[in-house]
Amino acid sequence: MTRVVCVSDLHLSDQFVGASAYDWFSDFLDAIYESDDTDHLLVCGDVNGKSANPQSGSDLADFRDLVKYYGFDTNRKVTVIPGNHDYVRAGFLDRTQSRHQYAERIKPFLKGRRSGRAFPTYQLLDHVAIVGLDTIAPTSFPKLHLGTVGADQLADLERILALASVRKRQVVLAMHHGPYGILHRHLTDHDDLWDIVDASNVDLIVCGHDHESYEDEINGVPIACVGGFMHGDGHALVVDVDSPKGIDWGWWKPDHW
Repeated sequence: MTRVVCVSDLHLSDQFVGASAYDWFSDFLDAIYESDDTDHLLVCGDVNGKSANPQSGSDLADFRDLVKYYGFDTNRKVTVIPGNHDYVRAGFLDRTQSRHQYAERIKPFLKGRRSGRAFPTYQLLDHVAIVGLDTIAPTSFPKLHLGTVGADQLADLERILALASVRKRQVVLAMHHGPYGILHRHLTDHDDLWDIVDASNVDLIVCGHDHESYEDEINGVPIACVGGFMHGDGHALVVDVDSPKGIDWGWWKPDHW
């Protein structure tokens, strides 16, 4: 069995009612390390906190140090995708520069891409393929609560989902913004995304951004939004895949949360 644990909206440098997001995430990693049954960690964006230093990249540096300490320090063990705070707190509002800076800072967790673009990225585990999108796009600015996948990523996504190595696995599609429209503070091009998803074999979409945990379904494809520590919802999503045809998921809240 392959187990993927998903979290989002860490906002690592922030404080909330006397509690530290950094300490919460450290305790979370300690819990999954002690359980010794997690094969992959999926982070659906917003590692950076609202109070992060824009130029230092300190939150991402702290993130790298923590996951390295607990042994989740390679792209085989961790998938990280960007959230709106990750680009803003990189100190740039130009998407090309922001994406480059972000990719450099999470380079240990990205597989090499022949196209030269960091996203979409995909990771093949025993029975599951994790495909990650960057939904922070030029049309998002200055309204960073909105997202866009963009034509280039959509074309790459369609190609990735058609690969035989991906099609024979359960497919988890990960993004920061949910696969909804702009009225829900999500994607400007969600219809284009769904044209591709509906024609493929995506088994589960995992997202963040909303700061609450919930489940949904569109066109028969289940969606799980993962909440975050800073908003009173510390649930993580646990995805278990025991065969190319068997996938299950549920919510987990360790005792210390």
